[in-house]
Amino acid sequence: MRKLMVFMAAMGILFLSGCTDNTESSISKDSVSEIESSAVQEVPPEESIDLEESPLPDAVVPDPLKKMDIQICVVDQEGNPAPNIETTLSYYLPTKYDPDDPPTDNSPIHYEMLYAHYTDQNGLTPVYSDIPATLYEIRLSNHSLPHEEEPEIYYVPAEELVQTKGLCTVTWHGESYRSASEQRTVAMAFRALNENGEPIVNAKVSFYSIRDKNPNSSDKYPDYGTELPIIITGWTDPDGRFYYAFPSASDEHVRDGFSYHGIIEAGGKKAEGDISLNGGYTELVLTLK
Repeated sequence: MRKLMVFMAAMGILFLSGCTDNTESSISKDSVSEIESSAVQEVPPEESIDLEESPLPDAVVPDPLKKMDIQICVVDQEGNPAPNIETTLSYYLPTKYDPDDPPTDNSPIHYEMLYAHYTDQNGLTPVYSDIPATLYEIRLSNHSLPHEEEPEIYYVPAEELVQTKGLCTVTWHGESYRSASEQRTVAMAFRALNENGEPIVNAKVSFYSIRDKNPNSSDKYPDYGTELPIIITGWTDPDGRFYYAFPSASDEHVRDGFSYHGIIEAGGKKAEGDISLNGGYTELVLTLK
């Protein structure tokens, strides 16, 4: 059972002030295809729904031939940007489109999940480009909370995003990423400083594992071969820090010896280095030059 919340465009407009500071990420007026508007069925926020037993909103008739650009803005309950919230966009389509067999209203539903992103300090994700104009599912989660915490889910018809030029604003009701990270037993942080030793806000942090200490054998260095490692990306807070916590760790030394390679980028400058966990909190400070 999952919590279902339908997002209305009027609600998104109330929060746009917290989501328009990043002009480089804004979507152009011409990027949104014309889509016929229709009514939206609203489901109370506290009502749970099983998608296997309940129909999708009748207002949406998927049209895989129309495309639009989408950007998600996540705000907290006060309307302020919610940074470093993991945001996953998915969309629903009729089964694989066949030009010789066009979809109908009774076509089976096909589900496609796009890449997950962390929101930056303006609460914004990167722009998802050329997405079929259909019904979208947006999942919000906080990595620093225990894994048993269920994500918040919104269903947004494409018609609702025409008025906002593809900008979709949703609310995160849970604990902030920074607060949750600071409460975990084991966490690490990447801190970005400029050449004057001042913190850099909203610097992009990317990192991946380079050393996995297996307690049952010798240290193991991942051999990625031709495959890229799993790269996690976040954004630094006003004090220049991006936290990454391990919510399943109950002992502060359980991850001692694990190492990661971090890269920080901002304003055309870049710095990188390695961090090896030691105790409950480990920090890597990098100066961008």
